[in-house]
Amino acid sequence: MSKRWQQALISTVLVAVLVVLGLYLAQDAMSAWVVRHNTVTVTKTTVKSAIHKQKPTYNFDQVKPLSLASLSQAAVNKHQVAAVGKMVIPELDLNLPIVLGVGNPQLAFAAGTLNPGQTMGKGNYALAGHHMANDEKVLFGPLVKSQVGMQVYISDMSKVYVYQIYERHYIKATAVSILNATENPELTLVTCDDDGTGRLAVQARLTATAKLSEVPKSLQALIEKNV
Repeated sequence: MSKRWQQALISTVLVAVLVVLGLYLAQDAMSAWVVRHNTVTVTKTTVKSAIHKQKPTYNFDQVKPLSLASLSQAAVNKHQVAAVGKMVIPELDLNLPIVLGVGNPQLAFAAGTLNPGQTMGKGNYALAGHHMANDEKVLFGPLVKSQVGMQVYISDMSKVYVYQIYERHYIKATAVSILNATENPELTLVTCDDDGTGRLAVQARLTATAKLSEVPKSLQALIEKNV
């Protein structure tokens, strides 16, 4: 092969690699855009109807990574996802609906309960959410910047449950003991680590409970805001 043909082949391969890389990055950016622009409405009405509207699944092993195709499909069927509450961490600018179960359509735009029969403010209330490494400002991505002492608020749109983070650690994907029932009220938040092979677990203890109408107006506005 002549030197000219070798240079042409190398140039062609480089262009192909750049095109593939560009398409990959573009798909990631579009996926994040779909997440940002699809709001799951949370109101007292959605909370009351959610149990009848959803047939939740709880097999976390069947959760698939987010893709542009799956997000687009989830956006089309978004009306089937009913929220049972809201989770807010003001210091991380995290504001997410809470839905029942960890089905792929549910986790596309919300945090999902990891065990059936969970009750806010009682036992171990465990939630899972996606971590998009290319945009850590959406879904559970902000949890990578969580710190011990931060407050987490969850609400069923009637009451607000205040939790304070006491531990955050990386665990193996097979470490499911953190989902076990607890005697005291706790909140467990689980998401993938940076490379998707492990999990980041954030644990918090219940410190207070109040009516939504009685919390500071700024917090009330965040909880009632559909973003």
